Amino acid sequence: MKTKSDKNNNIFELANPETQFGQIDTFTSSHNVFSVRITDRKLLPVTKLIFNRTLYHEGPMYWKGVNFRVGDINEFSYLKQCHGFTEDYILFIATTEQNIDIKILAFMAYRLEGKEETVEIHPLNVEKYIK
Repeated sequence: MKTKSDKNNNIFELANPETQFGQIDTFTSSHNVFSVRITDRKLLPVTKLIFNRTLYHEGPMYWKGVNFRVGDINEFSYLKQCHGFTEDYILFIATTEQNIDIKILAFMAYRLEGKEETVEIHPLNVEKYIK
């Protein structure tokens, strides 16, 4: 599992992620697609984060603070030990304003603006998000 412990990584390159809100938008279990809608303070849709082949989610349905990072080896190891996940997946974590971790374990994820994919994170490029 690739790791990252810096809580301020903003891997999806969102503007002002600390002030934006995240809301679970859809989960399609047959396709393992999980999406999070990102909105600004006016609650206008800004963008979506799409997580493909999602195996696990933990956290509230709506929260403030969408500064996602790649989870560190200890965080991933704990989930792997409890649930038996494979090494090929990436643990995405955002810590909310209330200091609650949103955890999403998925094979890959990308930021969607309209119909354009802008930032894509998968096992072949996750190393650049790890310092």
